[in-house]
Amino acid sequence: MSTEDSSKQRKSPTPEEAWRAADFLYSRVLAATMVPLSGESPAREEMVDQFESILRECPGFYPALFHLGVLHAGAGRWEGARRALLEGADRMVEREQHLPEEVDLTGGVIDPLEEELAYDLAADLLRHLLEHYPSEAALHDALGAVRVVLGEIDEAIESFRTALGLEPDNARFHCNLGWGYLAAGRLNEAREHLERSLRLNPDDPVTRGNLEVAQLLEPEGGTFEDFLLRPLDQDELARLEDEAWDGASAALDRFVGEHNDERLEAWRLMLCRVRQPPSYPEVNKSLRALFRFADRIDRLSAFSPALHEDLELMAARFPVLLDRLLADMDDVDAEILDEIYAGLFSFYDFLAEKGLVEQRTLDAFRSEAPAEKARLRAKLAT
Repeated sequence: MSTEDSSKQRKSPTPEEAWRAADFLYSRVLAATMVPLSGESPAREEMVDQFESILRECPGFYPALFHLGVLHAGAGRWEGARRALLEGADRMVEREQHLPEEVDLTGGVIDPLEEELAYDLAADLLRHLLEHYPSEAALHDALGAVRVVLGEIDEAIESFRTALGLEPDNARFHCNLGWGYLAAGRLNEAREHLERSLRLNPDDPVTRGNLEVAQLLEPEGGTFEDFLLRPLDQDELARLEDEAWDGASAALDRFVGEHNDERLEAWRLMLCRVRQPPSYPEVNKSLRALFRFADRIDRLSAFSPALHEDLELMAARFPVLLDRLLADMDDVDAEILDEIYAGLFSFYDFLAEKGLVEQRTLDAFRSEAPAEKARLRAKLAT
């Protein structure tokens, strides 16, 4: 073989060839997470290695950079996540004159970041992208939604209004601006945009739900968070409990479930804004998993789900609930147990601060926690 032939064989791939090869490998990694041949999806660090390998061959392959950023966020590596996400944005801008339709930034990047409560990272990414794609209404709308969660209400309204200026007849944008006004307690403006959204899309359940919130708040005023933390309607609860004794429990289950979800959402908003240690994304996930487990046990026992703010009931059933959790779930370890306890007392401290549970009851529950936790740790060690 001549030197010239050998040189041709070793010729580096063109940028487009490298991109196509990276796209092929990237698709294989994603397919393995959805339909794992071995029966188990790749672990997070294994996926990090695979994406980093792809990027060594094609450094500009921004889908892998975005996915890498999400994985780093899930592991709590915030600076590594920020670097990967912003580099992904820069690489996309280099390659794409317009925001590519096939790139699902919301479902593929922003939503997974929000699942990790990484709203700061989502905001950084969206602001960076808007420097290059200022006419993309969906990016302004997404930034508005992130800003509401972060408590930047005035800035959120500005983002939503910019999105609507670009697409005045977008029903979702009107709905989100209405939500922004709800968060600000500006109920007349909220109702105006929510009603406009329903005229454009009469069947949207989110808009209808937000309009119901606005109508409920109107007599005395208030914000979206005031709705989430409103006092329990004891008369309605009693009525539904009476109906449940007669066999009609679905309405009670729905009432309790919605009420619990609203309290948890208010707590989640607080976590996102004050960044309570320890790792607040994992604390959020572990506590929600515990409550889902408790609801499942109640359903299997033919009971209605318990109100989370019934702290006396939670304190009474907590040891048995944790014993059952450890027996049924093989993946519960000491770290997850710590997260459950941290989440539990963060949640109930929050409810006590809002006057929704009695501090005396919470103090008694907390005083029993060290001995109970030590018992459970010993059980995990056997």
